[in-house]
Amino acid sequence: MNSPVSKPHSDLLRSLSEFSKEHRAARWAGTFASFLESVFPADARGISRTSHQYIWDMMRAEGFEEANGRLRCQLFEDELYGINETIERVVDYFKAAAAGSEVGRRLLLLLGPPSGGKSSMVILLKRGLE
Repeated sequence: MNSPVSKPHSDLLRSLSEFSKEHRAARWAGTFASFLESVFPADARGISRTSHQYIWDMMRAEGFEEANGRLRCQLFEDELYGINETIERVVDYFKAAAAGSEVGRRLLLLLGPPSGGKSSMVILLKRGLE
C-alpha cells in the first residue's frame, strides 16, 4: 500500500530542487577546464600527481640541498640517526619514481633488524604528508 507523499515533504523536496537549480545557475558558468584553472591557477596538472610525486614534493618542501647537490630531507634529520645511507636511498627511490622511471613500478620494501628505524621512517613520511 503506497501512501501519498505528505505536503510538507513534497514542499521541502521542491524547495531543495529549486535552490540547487538557482545555486548552479547563479554561481558558475564555464567549462570544466576553466573551473580547474580557477581552482588550481598555478598548476592545474597538480591534481593528477601520483603517490610518488606527492611524497617527492613533500620531501623537497621539507628538505634542503647540500653543496654536492644531494637532497637532505629535514623530516628525518631530527628523528633518525645513523641511517643516512638508507635515507638517501629512500629519497633517491622517490625522486626516480616521481620522475616516471621504472622504479615507480616496483615496491619499496623496508627490510632490516628490529629497531632499525623502518616504522619510524614510515611514521615520519605520514606526518610529512599530513
